[in-house]
Amino acid sequence: STLLGATPEGTVIAVMDAQGTYLMRSDAPHLWIGQTGPVVTPSTTKGQSKGLLTAVGPDGVVRMHAYATLEGVNWRVVAGVPEATALAASRQARTIGGWLLSGLTLLVMGLAWRIGSGILGPIKALSRTARLVASGDANERAPVSGPPELAAVAAQFNRMLDLRDAVEDAVREGQARYRALVEWSPVGICVHAQGKILYVNPAAVAMMGAGSAGELIGRSIMDAVHPAYRALASELIERAMAYGTPAEQIQQQLFTIDGRTIDVETQSTRIQYQGQPAIQTNV
Repeated sequence: STLLGATPEGTVIAVMDAQGTYLMRSDAPHLWIGQTGPVVTPSTTKGQSKGLLTAVGPDGVVRMHAYATLEGVNWRVVAGVPEATALAASRQARTIGGWLLSGLTLLVMGLAWRIGSGILGPIKALSRTARLVASGDANERAPVSGPPELAAVAAQFNRMLDLRDAVEDAVREGQARYRALVEWSPVGICVHAQGKILYVNPAAVAMMGAGSAGELIGRSIMDAVHPAYRALASELIERAMAYGTPAEQIQQQLFTIDGRTIDVETQSTRIQYQGQPAIQTNV
């Protein structure tokens, strides 16, 4: 407000992104923020990071503009003085017009420095936090600092991280409870995919006459099925995998590791196991 108070009437101060969209504007911000302005754009600046130009603003006023680019975010700070004011001043004294443009340029450079120092730090801190979180540092949080808008973004980012941690904790607890239920279940449970056994619980190990789960893991699931039931078992497994619904419970015979044939009831359903689709068969 102090800087604006020292400028001629009708002066407009604005901050625009690389596409020329208004991010801030001193004159009627509710009308212009989010809109694209025709004044300082990549085409009108011809790739220059700072300079002077005369153009018609979106409000129809011809202004003499000075602009400077904020390094790191490619935003531009723009200050425009009505051309009529600048020309009237130059008619009164030759040096006033030059002084006005020089002062306008200094104003823009000062604003660019002040805005840049205020936003680049928080933006870099937020970017650093995002990189650390992505690399596995779940405890990292963004500092809530800078302009209110950036502070709000950082606070929301931290809330999302907190929510993610809470969800992951809940998932881990649920998985731990499920593993405990499976491990202690009196029902034999076998997980298999693409015809290979991936997991068996202790009840299944005992049922199959094995000394450990390692004797079963990696074997073909169909090697344990009696030949008379293999076609039906294969059909039910394919149906469960294709549709994701539990197959009907059937009676069949299995071969055990120690050479016995046992009568069992089985039911299969599709699950996710270690990130891949698999079939869980309860025996």
